Amino acid sequence: MAVWVAPWQKNILLKQEDIINFDSTHKTCVSFLSDRGNCYLFSLVTRSDVTNKDCSVAFFIMNSDSSFTMSH
Repeated sequence: MAVWVAPWQKNILLKQEDIINFDSTHKTCVSFLSDRGNCYLFSLVTRSDVTNKDCSVAFFIMNSDSSFTMSH
């Protein structure tokens, strides 16, 4: 799993107490671990208290889309 969050996104995420949505885009690209699999792009999206619009606060790339993998 690869994860990235910018400092400004982390600030929004840490302040958020309400709903955080987990969004996915399946089979985004060929796996970076092997030439046989797919990668899955996931993002955490929440409402910005500044703009009152959706704001992506974190991104994940994983080689599995199972709920077990995401929960760990």
